Parts: sequence; structure tokens; C-alpha cells
Amino acid sequence: MVAVRLLHVEELVEFLAFEFKDGESLIFQADCRHEDPREAVLSTCSSLISVIDTQSAPAIVQFSHFSVKEYLTAARIAEGRVARYYIPLEPAHVLVTRACLSILLQLDDKATNKRTKDFNLVGYAVYYWVKHAKLGNALSQTEDMVKRLFDPRKPHFVAWSSRYDEEPLSRPTPLHYAALFNLCGVAEWLVNARSQNINALGSELGTPLHAASARGSLEVMQFLLTRHADDNRVSEDHTAFYLASEEEQVTVPRVFVNQSVIIEDEWETPLTAALNYGPTETVMEATNLLLDHGANPGSTEQGESPIYVAVSNSHYEVVHLLQRHGADLKIRDGFGRTILHMALQGAHEGCPKASGAQC
Repeated sequence: MVAVRLLHVEELVEFLAFEFKDGESLIFQADCRHEDPREAVLSTCSSLISVIDTQSAPAIVQFSHFSVKEYLTAARIAEGRVARYYIPLEPAHVLVTRACLSILLQLDDKATNKRTKDFNLVGYAVYYWVKHAKLGNALSQTEDMVKRLFDPRKPHFVAWSSRYDEEPLSRPTPLHYAALFNLCGVAEWLVNARSQNINALGSELGTPLHAASARGSLEVMQFLLTRHADDNRVSEDHTAFYLASEEEQVTVPRVFVNQSVIIEDEWETPLTAALNYGPTETVMEATNLLLDHGANPGSTEQGESPIYVAVSNSHYEVVHLLQRHGADLKIRDGFGRTILHMALQGAHEGCPKASGAQC
């Protein structure tokens, strides 16, 4: 019903092996699994679902018709004779989140491939639990389980993360993953209760602040900055502020601006990064924001000129804005072209004609 992808028969039947306890807890009982997964699945509601055999993968389960899901999730059936068939989506996501986490919390750093195969749902759980957790209020209802998974004092995190990212360039910390997924409550707990280093270099992205910036994880970014995360540290030639400026929403660089952080990279700046992404309206707002807080409207020693980047992306209103902040319209790119050259060669209508510009 709410699966991120189609489930294999062996995966779906795992849900039938969970025992519900006190209305919330789930206990996985491997010994209660049916010997015939196909029969077990079809016996639950054979008229609503179908099992489809494939040549290259295990059999999958899908609804008999697309209208089945629409009917079962329609609020109009919540009352009346068929109310028991109504499936509200948020509780369904909570249940799947709990089921996935229950499986992951049974793994440890010594789990063998053979033991992993004992849990047919583990492959789905590894990659998709967080998608279910982030929908509605599912995370708030499962955060205790998430903290157990991320707890550096327990073996579950290594067992899960090594499967989630099988060949990381370096081993990320739990705080890196909390930043990537914007799990702010978990990030705060890791720093406050588990003394995680907010400036740890444990990912190809750099620090947790770099990770949060690259993914646009606003809440975690704000938390890390209030805890004085090192915003000057460079990773892969970029600061966290640069990565934030690549986002298509102006709210991301605003988080840094509110912390009075304006940092220029050697090759590219937050301003040129912002100019490369998003529609003109968003780019215009982000440019205004950065310029008002001290961003350099000119080029760095080795980097591209913001005005050249703006013309290349047809952000002509931004060109006027940069000009008002002192940008040089006569500046040439690496091929010796001015923006007027670009206007003539590329037929960039709307590009301002710089008074006295040399062609």
C-alpha cells in the first residue's frame, strides 16, 4: 500500500511474522513465517492483489487494479459498512518504519551474510526505512528506535550503514547520516547525549555541516551552526556555504547568512554557485541576499565572474543587479569574450549593452 517500490513475495510475507505488542512495539518472529510465501500472501486478500512472476527477479506483488489503492485509502469509506477496510496512510508509514527498524536492530557488526539472508526484508529496510519515517509524523513516533539504530555505543549503526553505503570513501559517523537525512532530533541527541564531534571528517562530503548543506537539511544546518560548527573548513575544494548555495531554494544560503557567514572559495563563490541553479526569480532573491551580506560581485583570482555566469544562464535581471553592485560589464572570460560578445554570438536578447564595452 505504501511501499516505496514493489515488494517481492518473500519481502511482503515478512510483515505477517510480526507480533503486535501493546499497540506500538513489533516483535519479529522468524519461526512464524509461512513455508509457502506465495500462498501466505494470496490467502490474505487474493481478490485485491496479484503475484507477478518475472524472469530476472523474484516474484513481485501488486494490486489487481490501480483503483484498489485509491479505494482503500479514500476517506469516504472510513465510515459505514466497509470502514474496516480503510487504510490511513500515516499509520501505515509508521508501521512500515517500525517493521524496518525492528529488522535492522536485530543486526550487528558481526552479522554474516548467511544470517542477513534470514531476514528477507533487510534489503528493503536498509534503503527505505528513512523514506517512510520522513512522511507525516512517522519519525516522531519512531524516534526512539532511530536513536537506537544511530547509537555509536551499539553495533546496529555499523551493520546498517555498511550495507547502505557498501563502498564509502571513508566511514561516516552517525552524525553525518543524521545530517544527510535531516534528522534534527537525532542529531541533537548524538551531540548532547553521545558527544559526537560536530566537525568530524568522516565522509567524502566532509563534516556533518558539509553533508547537511549538500542535502539542504535546513534544521540540522541551523543546529550545527548554533553549536559553532566550523564553517570555514574546506572539503573537496568547497566550504559548506558553497554547497548550500548550490541549492535551488534561497532558504538554504539564508541559514548561513543569518549566522553572518560569507565565505569565498578560491575557484568558485557561493554567489556563482547560486547563479547556476534555479529559475531567475529564485536566483534573483538569492543574489540579493548574498550581495546584501557582503558577497563579492566580481570574480575571484582564479574563478569565473558572477556576471559571466549570470549571462551564461540567461539571468539578465541579475546582470543589472550585479552591475548596480559594482560588477564590471567589460570583464572578459577565459576565451577573451565580453558579455557583449556573448549577446552577439548567442543572440542573448535582454542582455544589457554595456556603455563603452569593447567587442
